[in-house]
Amino acid sequence: MQRGFIQIPILIAIIVAAILGGGAYVAYEVAKPSQNASPKTLETDQATSTQVTSEIEKLKQEVSDLRKLSSSKTQTIESPSVPKKQVVETPPIKKGVALSNAEIIKRVKPATVFIETSLGSGSGMIFDSSGYILTNAHVVGKSSSATIKLSDGKSYKASVVGKDEIIDLAVLKIDGTNLPIVSFGNSDDIRQGDDVFTLGYPFGIGGDVSFKEGTVSRKVSGADQTYIETSADIHPGNSGGPLVNKYGEVVGVNTMAYGESIGGVSVGETIKFAISINTAKNLIPELKSGKMVIDPAAVKQDEYTDFNNFKSDFLAILQADISGIDLLGDAETQYVSGSYFSANSKALEAIAVYDSAIKQLQKLSIPNIPFSTTISELVQMYIKKFGYSKTLATYSQYIYEAWIASGSESSKLDYTLSIQAERTKVMNESTNFYNNQFEPKFKEYTDKVNAYFK
Repeated sequence: MQRGFIQIPILIAIIVAAILGGGAYVAYEVAKPSQNASPKTLETDQATSTQVTSEIEKLKQEVSDLRKLSSSKTQTIESPSVPKKQVVETPPIKKGVALSNAEIIKRVKPATVFIETSLGSGSGMIFDSSGYILTNAHVVGKSSSATIKLSDGKSYKASVVGKDEIIDLAVLKIDGTNLPIVSFGNSDDIRQGDDVFTLGYPFGIGGDVSFKEGTVSRKVSGADQTYIETSADIHPGNSGGPLVNKYGEVVGVNTMAYGESIGGVSVGETIKFAISINTAKNLIPELKSGKMVIDPAAVKQDEYTDFNNFKSDFLAILQADISGIDLLGDAETQYVSGSYFSANSKALEAIAVYDSAIKQLQKLSIPNIPFSTTISELVQMYIKKFGYSKTLATYSQYIYEAWIASGSESSKLDYTLSIQAERTKVMNESTNFYNNQFEPKFKEYTDKVNAYFK
């Protein structure tokens, strides 16, 4: 009992001493035998002391091991019976704050611009503070430059950097720094029924930016792009302007409206579309680097328009041929009847008609189409034909003046016969021109027109 009793305080002292840092000294002082002990007690105590010393050494080693363990910064203690908990991080949820209409206008309006070219006008948006502007390709058309006006009244000259007429997007550049810009959103997040807003300059009316609100009707996806149908107003002039969500982020580029129109103004119900901004974001780097994509269908339509303009002008000039022939016929009738002054007046009118027709034909704009050479040859032939008619009218006038100046009836008869002979010569040349030159070339012209524009 005594031995066990003695060991308990000894162990307590060792542990306390180890914690306080003086383990060996305190353990010895507590465990050393008393000077007044009996021999038997002393012998027992010495045996006990030897055992305690051995246990002390063992405990000292364990304390040393514990110290090393507690001082390590890289080693951890895990319970083998408790499995390690796996932590799964959840990405933060983006919580946008819806803006009021006034806040949307304040954010987007400064970067919404008015674009004007020699062919028309439209809208656009600055997306880079160094002066890059996004709009529709049909807003700039064939123009290589444009005038840009900001809502604060500042005006800039812009160049067309790149365009894709199939997608109907274009990038322009103005010289500037720290310009206001729009913020692009994610059009994939747009859902049916979401609030959206259009900004721009409808009908090409400058001044303040127009703001209209509506909702997303649906999305329409094609092979190369996605359109957003919206109930928000999109009129001619709105093209190229931003379609924004309730956070003031651009989700589309206002592009077109389908429906009945009178004089370019929509009447009744229309369907409005914007190109999704994700489509634009994918294309912008290429447009900024100068990519140009021309729509073949649009090219042919432009060619057809140019051709129709030429045809209208050409036919109007050809009316002069009929007018000149009528005047020459009147001049001959007056001459034969002896009304020489009237005959001279009609001849002068015919000369003026042919002079004007020749000048108009020489200035006629030939459309740039594959068979433009055929058209040019046809025009040159008609210039030559009008030259024949003009020669006849001039000769008739000259003969008439000579006839008036002559005194004898025989001289007048000679002049009359000369006029008739000259008229017959010119008419034969004209007939030969029509049969052998003009008609074959005109048939070649019509065949090529029908084949190309079929």
